[in-house]
Amino acid sequence: MTEVVDHIRLRGNETVLVVEDDPGVRAITTLTLAKYGYHVLEASDGPTALLMSADRETIDLLVSDVVMPEMGGRRLADALLSSRPQCRVLFMSGYNEEMLADRTASGPTEAFIQKPFTPVTLARKVREILDRRA
Repeated sequence: MTEVVDHIRLRGNETVLVVEDDPGVRAITTLTLAKYGYHVLEASDGPTALLMSADRETIDLLVSDVVMPEMGGRRLADALLSSRPQCRVLFMSGYNEEMLADRTASGPTEAFIQKPFTPVTLARKVREILDRRA
């Protein structure tokens, strides 16, 4: 019963942009968020994500890998937030947060999740970040 209540409580309908260069991680992240009711956009790199976001009226949350070729998550978040300051950011990485200190920031719109993560852990973190806005 607790699992059903938790699943309902973690649901959302916001738009989430997932940016991850590893196809497997991107697929699992995208499928998990869609399962919880989110509208999910996905991109394999920063430049593609910025092009996709230009065509969207609303992006509530950016979920981005920190270390990616060409444009890392920090640079992507900075570019996205310059035109969408209300957007929240969730960085993810296989490296721990301390190792990435120079690549991430801990502002009010940003958070971090360590890979690997479970679907429920991801859903909880996303809901927590989105609910901060209210």
